[in-house]
Amino acid sequence: MINIYNKIKKVLYDEVKEMLPIEIDMEEFYKEVIVERSREKKYGDLATNTAFVFSKRINKSPIDLAHQLSERLYFPGGEITEIVPSHPGFINFKLSNKFINSELIKILELKSRYGTNYTGKGKKINLEFVSSNPTGPLHVGHGRWAAFGDCLSNIFEANGYEVIKEYYINDAGTQVELLGKSVLARCREILNIPSEFPEGGYPGKYVYDIAETLIEKKGKDYFSYQADKIIKDICIQSTEIMMGRIKETLEMMGVKFDIWFNESELYKTGLFNQVIDSLEKKNFIYFKDDAKWFVSSKYGDDKDRVVIRKTGEPTYFGADIAYLKNKLNRGYDKNIYIWGSDHHGDVMRLKAVAKVLEKEPAKVEVIIGQFVNLISKGKPVRMSRRRGKFFTLRELLKELDKDVIRYFFVMKSLDTPLDFDLDLAKEKSMENPVYYIQYVHARIESILKKAKEKDIEIPSFDKINLDFISQPDEIALSKELIFYPFIIKKACQNRATHIITNYLENLAKIFHLFYTNCRVIVEDNSVTNSRMSLILATKQVIKNALKILGVSAPESM
Repeated sequence: MINIYNKIKKVLYDEVKEMLPIEIDMEEFYKEVIVERSREKKYGDLATNTAFVFSKRINKSPIDLAHQLSERLYFPGGEITEIVPSHPGFINFKLSNKFINSELIKILELKSRYGTNYTGKGKKINLEFVSSNPTGPLHVGHGRWAAFGDCLSNIFEANGYEVIKEYYINDAGTQVELLGKSVLARCREILNIPSEFPEGGYPGKYVYDIAETLIEKKGKDYFSYQADKIIKDICIQSTEIMMGRIKETLEMMGVKFDIWFNESELYKTGLFNQVIDSLEKKNFIYFKDDAKWFVSSKYGDDKDRVVIRKTGEPTYFGADIAYLKNKLNRGYDKNIYIWGSDHHGDVMRLKAVAKVLEKEPAKVEVIIGQFVNLISKGKPVRMSRRRGKFFTLRELLKELDKDVIRYFFVMKSLDTPLDFDLDLAKEKSMENPVYYIQYVHARIESILKKAKEKDIEIPSFDKINLDFISQPDEIALSKELIFYPFIIKKACQNRATHIITNYLENLAKIFHLFYTNCRVIVEDNSVTNSRMSLILATKQVIKNALKILGVSAPESM
């Protein structure tokens, strides 16, 4: 399907170049000219802005140029049956039934590979997301990053890229030390050993859980030793226990990482000192007020940033510099970070570092996402641990099905806050978008089962006959199906999972109309064959798209 866009652009380029008395650069043409789905379906299936792009350059109105171009365009392959100019200057293209049917056949031929392309072939992407500090359990906001990152990884892979999913573990610094001190205090509290809880420590119930695990592992006597003799070990053990639970929670969501990278490795290998020293020698880092600063204000930041504190301890930003250097050394074509909106101020300085280290800031891309608001009975749910209230992602996963959670987390644009409606998520009705889409797949399975029971032949690939698709609802469904490859490419270009969910919801709506108005199994075997082929194609596209979202395609509901 994507090839038709390229073919239309090629025909447009050839005609514009021949027709207009101006010099036209091919690369510039392909960048400025857009071919997309028509907003006004009455005019056609695809539309282009070509007349708008060139009308000013030849002092002609867009609609006049659109009329002139429309009369000259020709598609010898028969893919286009009508070319219609429309106000204020669009050129619309109507796809032929022959072309639509050939695309439907591709769905049934390619099956799980339908919708994939090779745009990113030979390119390697590092995708880092979630990366929550191992000082507490994942909250629902982390669930959004997890679902989005995992889905985006699938989208990249569908577009031919090789993707490495990475989780960065902040297992060094004051926060990890504070976790260890909090756990030690709780261990001693449980064992009735006098102790003081550290100022600013972590008070959550999960700290007691870690403490109980450690007591069972180490034995009671271990915690009678002086704190300075055991605190380092407790920090390491507490971090490992917390990370184990974070991994379990992510696996409950169906999210797995290829690499778990420890911040501590940056110091053990000496990379942190090497990078800071190198930048200091090149005057990108300077010494002031007993601390070391990076010159981020030269690259659009509001001020310079500390990389090593007065205490000699690296800042988060300092660690980020060394971590980026590690990634750049690994040779990825693109390093993508998915961060929450609280990290918005870090974007410019990270890109500045990329420019300084690699002189290719384009190798770094940061996607900023907004947070999640849990809604119940139309009101926000306070993020507390009170009975009946949700706080952690694990609690949400115990309350709701993984499919629902994943879908709800990716169904809105990441740059807008997400209102997660708990009541809607629990519904087993057509109001729930996940149920609405999955029901299409289950309903098709039910039709196929019914056909088998009646000894009605389900057409194999060599017996498909789509010539009897003629009703408006059949044609509407056919057209929607064949736009799926474009949706996958567009979702990749825009880094937007909601493009797929919007498509699926619209496809489900069109299918339900088709099912209402067009019986699949009828007396005319030829019509039955065509409609059976159409629902098989629908089933395949639904399954392919849901797989990218990490959502199951059930056979019954």
